[in-house]
Amino acid sequence: MGTLTNLGFADLFKNVGTLTSLGFADLFKNVGTLTSLGFADLFKNVGTLTSLGFADLFKNVETLTNLGFTDLF
Repeated sequence: MGTLTNLGFADLFKNVGTLTSLGFADLFKNVGTLTSLGFADLFKNVGTLTSLGFADLFKNVETLTNLGFTDLF
């Protein structure tokens, strides 16, 4: 999928803290199942994800569980 930093992914979360693969999963531990639509909704206040091509990364992913999401990256 390429480097996440190239998409400015880390910048989206600069106010959340450092993102390690484990820390990232922890951010969503209370969210439950993330669908591509639900995931976009979580970040509605962060800015336009499509401008980063972020949404496109998940367009073919149906359901993202914490484990599945970590495996993607």
